[in-house]
Amino acid sequence: MKLTQLGLLQGVFRGKSAVLVVGPIPKHTIMKRAILTTFSAYVCLVFEAVAQVNIDAIVNDAMQSTFPGASPLGQIPASRNPREGIASRPVFGQEWGPVRYLLRFSQSNHPSTNVLLMEHGAMASQASKIIARHPEVSSFQRAVSDQQILQSFERACRPYCYEMPHCDFSDPYRRTDGQCNNPINPLLGASFTPQQRVLPNAYDNLIDAPRTRSVDNSPLPSARTVSNRVFQCTLGGMTPVSAKFSTFLTHHGQGLMKPEACFIIPVNIEEADPFFPPYQTCMNFVRHTGAPPLGCANGVREQVNERTSFVDGSMIYGSDADRERELRATFSGRLAVNKENLLPINPQGCPEEIQAKFPCFAAGDHRQSETPTLTVPHITWLRRHNLIADALRAATGITNDEILFQETKRIVIAELQHVTYNEFLPAILDDLHMNAYNLRSKQVGHAEIYNPDVDPRTINAFGVAAYRMGHSLVRNTVGLLENSRKRVFPVQEHFEIPDIMYKGGYELMARWMSREPKSKSDRFLVDGIRNRLFENFIATPSPGETPSLDLGALNVQRGRDHGIPSYNAYRQFCGLPRANFFAVTHGGLVNHCPRAANALKLTYRHPDDIDLFAGGMSETPELGSVLGPTFQCLISFQFSLYKQGDRFWYERTFPEIPLAAFTTETLHCHAMLYWETKVV
Repeated sequence: MKLTQLGLLQGVFRGKSAVLVVGPIPKHTIMKRAILTTFSAYVCLVFEAVAQVNIDAIVNDAMQSTFPGASPLGQIPASRNPREGIASRPVFGQEWGPVRYLLRFSQSNHPSTNVLLMEHGAMASQASKIIARHPEVSSFQRAVSDQQILQSFERACRPYCYEMPHCDFSDPYRRTDGQCNNPINPLLGASFTPQQRVLPNAYDNLIDAPRTRSVDNSPLPSARTVSNRVFQCTLGGMTPVSAKFSTFLTHHGQGLMKPEACFIIPVNIEEADPFFPPYQTCMNFVRHTGAPPLGCANGVREQVNERTSFVDGSMIYGSDADRERELRATFSGRLAVNKENLLPINPQGCPEEIQAKFPCFAAGDHRQSETPTLTVPHITWLRRHNLIADALRAATGITNDEILFQETKRIVIAELQHVTYNEFLPAILDDLHMNAYNLRSKQVGHAEIYNPDVDPRTINAFGVAAYRMGHSLVRNTVGLLENSRKRVFPVQEHFEIPDIMYKGGYELMARWMSREPKSKSDRFLVDGIRNRLFENFIATPSPGETPSLDLGALNVQRGRDHGIPSYNAYRQFCGLPRANFFAVTHGGLVNHCPRAANALKLTYRHPDDIDLFAGGMSETPELGSVLGPTFQCLISFQFSLYKQGDRFWYERTFPEIPLAAFTTETLHCHAMLYWETKVV
């Protein structure tokens, strides 16, 4: 049938009305319309080309004004000076009070890399702001989301962006820095790359300004006020072993870089405080340094993960080759130990006033001495590595240090992955989430679950909110158990003080941790970390500054620092209903008890203002879990990415590298060996 015989539907719009005419169309009309259509398409292409030229000019001008003489990022991380890093020297001098220790706790192993990433991130952010203010753009939203601008920005920023590594994908061993795991993008999951976002940022200016405004544009409540109303008071779960294994794992997937400077976004004490006197009006807080997004498509401030994003034992071995070399014994495939078979000594491992009394430790993660109960799993896995290395040497006769080390490391990582997914996650997640996200390992044989299209990078909201759920499991005390005699000490007296670990203390604390009654998982934080964090130190606070910190307030403020969207936004991401009001009825805070919902109502002006950490922590745990549905969702989703996105996942058959695969018998041993080895 010919086109003219079909008849076409014409819509002729006059204002808001339309006259529809149906009927045959003459051939000359069709030809005329074809010519007009072709001409219109040509005109559109011309205008698009002109518009792109204008966009390119705007972006190039912005880049030239912010990146003058900037050097490329190059290979990240570059080699570092072994004396850089977790400095024992005072941070900003004695006068900086407890934030001195927050700064030291957050410091990087690669200060020079930090500075380079920070500078490039700041320049990229400034370029996006210049673009946003240009008359032809006039929108911060458009500056970070318009496809033409993004493509132009990526082209202009390419010389200053992350450099792809050279990879040998036939190597059966994973790289310490996580590079070359993904064959499509070798930087995915690598250390010193930006965390990923699953939702658009909620920065006040959509680029880098912390989230500070309510949905009605009034100021959000102070993070300390949130803490006082939502996290204050403690009741009375999980044993200390499980609680600290959570923190131990947290430090594999996230290590945020050195903060910039003090009093950037302080936590204000905005009401009569139940703990701090009236003249202490400010809790110091420092921002995590920013960096450009991985593809450098805009200047949105992203936070860099110093650690790899894989469950690969980076807290044991480090996240770069330099750190790993420092931790090795260089014989028999072993890791270095001190004279008491504890972690090796690091002269820069803790503040100099502590180091003078007790030798401090070195580990893959510099936070190993945050509390003594966190030091315990570090020592446990160190000893596990050396036990396996000795057994391999005895069983095979291999004496080559490198072969023994890499094979031992491969086995330890496999055990760590197995324990994480089959012992730890089932203790915090219900069966529904374990099954829905395919988190359990197979009982028998291999599992080819690797997907190179999965981005394994740590989600920003996971690190600064969901996985901080373990803070509610921290106790006010740490203890030693010798036979039936138990000794306990206030937790605030042992932040970064390794004294308890010596003279058999590791074994006694490990025994105490494994036999203590379970802690209750809830929204409350104990006084030792909510009011007295980093309290017992020599440093003197500045006038008006609190002499200690509040971990709950820091967690809330950290989410705002990172531009994390609200609790409701992540509810929607997880397929859960948003809360439209503060009641616990349908349409409201349906996963909160009345008291928790009322605490949020007294704190926030609107449910869309609720910070993710506050909203998720205050949810009622679901049956079979220690968490509410929002944090269950985010944690399950994240560990699914870690598993599916890891080319070296221990259950794989490795058709491309058969030497990297474990046998079926070995996989079965991994399911049993860890628990056959006693902690003490």
